[in-house]
Amino acid sequence: MTEVEFQEYLKGEPEDAKTQCEMGKEFAEGKYTIINYQTAFQWFLKSANQGNYEAMTHVAHCYFRGAGVEKDYSHAGYWYLKASEGRFRDGIYFRKYYERSHYPYTPEFKSYPGLMDAANRGCVDAYTTIGNCFFLGKAGYYDYTAAIEWYEKAAKLNNPEALFALGFCYLTGAGCHIDYEKGFSYLERSVMTGYFPAVHNLAVCHANGLGTIENKEMANRYIEQLIDESIYKHNLHRLCSIEDLWHHRMFSKMSFMVMKELADES
Repeated sequence: MTEVEFQEYLKGEPEDAKTQCEMGKEFAEGKYTIINYQTAFQWFLKSANQGNYEAMTHVAHCYFRGAGVEKDYSHAGYWYLKASEGRFRDGIYFRKYYERSHYPYTPEFKSYPGLMDAANRGCVDAYTTIGNCFFLGKAGYYDYTAAIEWYEKAAKLNNPEALFALGFCYLTGAGCHIDYEKGFSYLERSVMTGYFPAVHNLAVCHANGLGTIENKEMANRYIEQLIDESIYKHNLHRLCSIEDLWHHRMFSKMSFMVMKELADES
């Protein structure tokens, strides 16, 4: 789907299941717009209800992870089953994944021995790392709601990365209802602690009036700050895919690409 097609479909409310599914993916990936999992879920559900098996898998993902909708394992299982009945490849795969890992399930932190012990001793970095494990599926499964719980523990102790992650969650609806003001507040706190990755998303907030009054001048100041940092320039050339942006919690590929072009020119 091109950006022109996306903008046209936004005006016309497409009725065919395939296009509805593509619209859901656009809102989930942030290619031409700000990521919004609540809106993505609604598009996926419309498509799934018309029999689109790919959309059924996306609906199941949303329920399983708590992305744009309240986490519900029984609903996730239902939609994974529906997708697999249609022999949709991803549906079959994720149905098996669901059957292995659905609640109740003990999270595993094989890559981080002693992590839970450190958290039990009150280590703030352990809180954040556990949150990342749940958010990125490194706990054996994805659970955005659990991620938020751990991030909030760390944020109470002013952990910069946790504040940044919570900002992303509240701005996009990952594991919670979208709350732009709360998301903006967390990002501001993260930037105030000197956490550089949060500057990108804060610039997007100012540019689009998310949780604050739209202020292009302030957004440009943050963008200039980003471009002036040689470390960020290096990262701009590394973070090229949607997956990379997702893992680094930058919630708009569109704004990212604009900044990349500006950095290339400087």
